[in-house]
Amino acid sequence: MKLNWGDYRSKVLGCWMGKNIGGTLGMPFEWRRQVNDVTFYTQELTGNLPNDDLDIQLLWLVAMEEQARKNMAVFRQALTMFNPFGINVDGASAPAAGEEGEAAGAKQRSDVDDLKRQLEALNKRIDKLSGES
Repeated sequence: MKLNWGDYRSKVLGCWMGKNIGGTLGMPFEWRRQVNDVTFYTQELTGNLPNDDLDIQLLWLVAMEEQARKNMAVFRQALTMFNPFGINVDGASAPAAGEEGEAAGAKQRSDVDDLKRQLEALNKRIDKLSGES
């Protein structure tokens, strides 16, 4: 079965809301070992009632959001570590800050030029070796 993102999100949200609604409405009957003939709701839903079922769901949600923030911070840091062209994580070019920006840009150009020279030298060696065989 394949789901697009919108359908997946809708199903997860419906599941989570159903669990929370069921836990809240079923709270008055929790731990009662009997057949409950419920034709109406037995209590008013005003104020903040203690509800261990709902509290656990909210704690999991907070924990997942916190972990997602940490994961994104690590991901952004990793992107900056492997960024040879000076591009910000957001995709914009890194701003040059006066002399430091110019010096960094010159060093990057110098590094690229060095790599080009090394690549050219390697190509010449390969050509020389292939000509000898």
